[in-house]
Amino acid sequence: SIDVATVRARAGSPVNRVFVLFGEHSRELISPESGIHLLRVLCGHASAKSARGAAETLRDSEFQLVLNGNPRSRLAVERGSFCTRASPSGVDLNRNWDDKWDGAGTFMQSTNPGPYPFSEPET
Repeated sequence: SIDVATVRARAGSPVNRVFVLFGEHSRELISPESGIHLLRVLCGHASAKSARGAAETLRDSEFQLVLNGNPRSRLAVERGSFCTRASPSGVDLNRNWDDKWDGAGTFMQSTNPGPYPFSEPET
């Protein structure tokens, strides 16, 4: 399963909704780590200046964060398969969205968009 963290102020009334997806390419380890840092800042676990900025932002904004958008392939990377980029079925999740989906990339393993948009459970 893929976890979604939602952050909003207790007394806030968000008019802005922000969705951020990290970790689609499992070998790019910095992406989820950046997401964890953002989550910590939004939750007030940062420098005083950053915490104030986050509190101000949360007055009218809600954040939904997916910190690890490709958990099964991330596990493969953590177990030593350091070049794993795509989903376990070989699809580049970043290219599996409906927006401008292009099946032409199917001949290159690292950019395979999948058989059709949203074909992968991670997407």
